[in-house]
Amino acid sequence: MSVELDVFVGNTTIMDKEVYQLWLNGYTVNDAVKVRIEGGVMEECEASAEVLLSDTMDQYRTFQMCERLLHHPAKLANQLL
Repeated sequence: MSVELDVFVGNTTIMDKEVYQLWLNGYTVNDAVKVRIEGGVMEECEASAEVLLSDTMDQYRTFQMCERLLHHPAKLANQLL
């Protein structure tokens, strides 16, 4: 049995303002990806739709994990994410 797994490990949290706004506006991940594609992000970054979907899902996960801290920016600055 073969399993393929992509893993990214990093120590810097980057929040894309455009994706954050889409999340705040209640877009699903798939709808956010469509908006980003229509906005030309794939040409800017030379990324595939698969990479864009993965990036958007990662951003949404980050926003969900940080949601309580996003209500209190001063506390967010002191967190190790």
